[in-house]
Amino acid sequence: NLETEINKVKEALKADNTEAIKLATEELTKAFYTVSEKLYQQGAPHEADAASNMGGSATDAAGDANVVDADYTVVDDEKK
Repeated sequence: NLETEINKVKEALKADNTEAIKLATEELTKAFYTVSEKLYQQGAPHEADAASNMGGSATDAAGDANVVDADYTVVDDEKK
């Protein structure tokens, strides 16, 4: 289905018809969302496994004890 929609966009681009390009692009976007939703649903149960394979957990980004939130000041060496 994605290939069909991609080909429709290509044909619309050849015709140089703005409305046809918009319509074909919208249809391609819908088809892409459908595919990406299915991929996301298939990948969701494996997120924790993927994170552990990379040496962390799924919550590392939000709850890592080694992360320090700090204020800083940018110093311009030329203005010293």
